[in-house]
Amino acid sequence: MHRARRFQPGVYHLTVQGKERYTIFLKCEDKEQYIRLIYRYKDAVGISVYAYLVLDNTAHILVEEKKSGQISDLMKRLGTGYSQYLRKKYVLGSGSIYRDRYKAERIQGKKALWQEIFLLQTEEQGGVYHYRPFSSYREYFRLKPALDILPLLREFPVLQPRIRQGELSLLMEPSAAYLFTDEEVKEMIDFLLQDKEVKKDPLVQVIQELRKDPRISLRQLSRVLGISKSQVERLQKQGRGKKKPKENSGGLS
Repeated sequence: MHRARRFQPGVYHLTVQGKERYTIFLKCEDKEQYIRLIYRYKDAVGISVYAYLVLDNTAHILVEEKKSGQISDLMKRLGTGYSQYLRKKYVLGSGSIYRDRYKAERIQGKKALWQEIFLLQTEEQGGVYHYRPFSSYREYFRLKPALDILPLLREFPVLQPRIRQGELSLLMEPSAAYLFTDEEVKEMIDFLLQDKEVKKDPLVQVIQELRKDPRISLRQLSRVLGISKSQVERLQKQGRGKKKPKENSGGLS
């Protein structure tokens, strides 16, 4: 039996891999089960999870250990829980399904942390970054995320509303880009409409804010908002047309 590993307090990138590179997350439902176990056991252990990604043969989890033993406890529960699920479902024999023990790489610095979050949740295809399935990216679009990311977002007020618009890419290459689904754009709109600073003409302000991102088109906004493309364009121009009153520079009359 392995002794429990001990870690210094900090952020770690944990990696679990199938034995002899076998596929251990065989179907979509198996990946979803592993993700459910991450949520269940993170709460039981009390550890902060910032991101995750589940592939066919490997799972990645980005965590912060604040109390000694949290990582070891989490990974023991995950290892046992998923192994039992897999054996029961596929009637597997005895023996470990994992390759050695999990790996743990310490992540130091906030920029390195955001880069890890970005890399776990996106992949590049033809120069464009897309969100990865079976990753935690959707949590960053929710008003009340189930992961422990709100304190992290509050440390970056400039990113807080705009993180939902893909500005994590600014931490990577200037050319990095996302493609948004209609559902993701709808979540952005809902988020911005609840912003306390959005008071007068909220729809105008929301359209203006979203159109700052060249990846969100007039056509997509028209489709999501249920209004014509010309209406979206008119509302965008309406916001631009509001000018501050000019100061009187001509002296006393």
